[in-house]
Amino acid sequence: MKKIHRIMLSSIMCTLLAQWLVGDGLYARVSKDVILVLDTSLSMKGYGGKDIFNRVKRSVAQYIDKLEDGDRVTFMTFDTDVRMYPAVLVDDENDRDIIKKYISMTEAKGQWTYTYKMLGEVFKKTEEIQKTGEGRQAVIVVMTDALDDPPPGSRDKRFDIKEIASRFGQKDWWIYFVSFSNLVGDKRLASMRKSLERELKAVSKNVKVIDAGTNPEKAIGKDFQRDVREMEEQSSSGMLWITLLIIGAILLLLLIIFLRRRAAEKVKGRIEYWKNNVIDPYVTSFDLTKRAAREVVIGRGIGCHPNIRDFELDVPFKIAAVRDKSGIRMKLVASPNYPIAYVNRKEGEFLEDGDVFYASNYSFKYFAS
Repeated sequence: MKKIHRIMLSSIMCTLLAQWLVGDGLYARVSKDVILVLDTSLSMKGYGGKDIFNRVKRSVAQYIDKLEDGDRVTFMTFDTDVRMYPAVLVDDENDRDIIKKYISMTEAKGQWTYTYKMLGEVFKKTEEIQKTGEGRQAVIVVMTDALDDPPPGSRDKRFDIKEIASRFGQKDWWIYFVSFSNLVGDKRLASMRKSLERELKAVSKNVKVIDAGTNPEKAIGKDFQRDVREMEEQSSSGMLWITLLIIGAILLLLLIIFLRRRAAEKVKGRIEYWKNNVIDPYVTSFDLTKRAAREVVIGRGIGCHPNIRDFELDVPFKIAAVRDKSGIRMKLVASPNYPIAYVNRKEGEFLEDGDVFYASNYSFKYFAS
């Protein structure tokens, strides 16, 4: 029974673990490393008849308010160069205020939008962050109004994103490219968007270019956050299935171990028995091993093996296989109202080779092999 209780306890623990994982546990939500990258070129401030820079900053600040405790944020800006602010681990409102202060301090004064250079720096930083081994999901969010506008004469102006991808390889990052250009109305930009999305997938398969137009509130406050939630749900669902498979495998392994242990607990040996008070009794031999059972019932009537027809006790006794520290041993199990007495020695818990005992009008001798 103890073994059954252990199996039941293990099953209950696995079930509780699964419920914890499904509910508010480890895979219900994974903390994130959020890398926020904001374009600070002049075009964000008014080129092309639009001024969305302050609206973008307000939308990002509102997104910061919705971050969960445990998320870590690295804020970066870019135009001709890339600037990086200290990472902030979100633990309370003060941490959120620090990030929002970084955002509020930014100004759109850059002459160029050096996108490819920025991507190289962002991917490098993300890889460094992820090497800490803290298990956070990397979420990269690039917010810009142009796909690439490098400074003239730059040695790296023909910088190829494929070359970036070759340095970083395939990552499990979520990359969002929020573009405030008119990707739909401009065929050239639309073509560049498809090319960028295709090439970014060399770094990660989880890439999405969000066409924000001139509506940062919708792009950052709704579209981007909705997509992140969907990715989290997919990730949690995938991890949950893996977890349930692991739990199932553990339960199966426990069941196999339990069944193997039960299979090993078989009565072994043989007994000889004869009727008392007879000068030359007829001795009958019974092979316990052939029964291949955990216990052998000895007595008179249905269910007894062997069935001794003139056995005078109404209640049968058993020889049972019991596991102890030394292995599988044979034990006599009898009703306290009808005790069994050893002939060759004092009573013991387990049968030993050559033991002779009697019960009512019959004597028995046990042989271990």
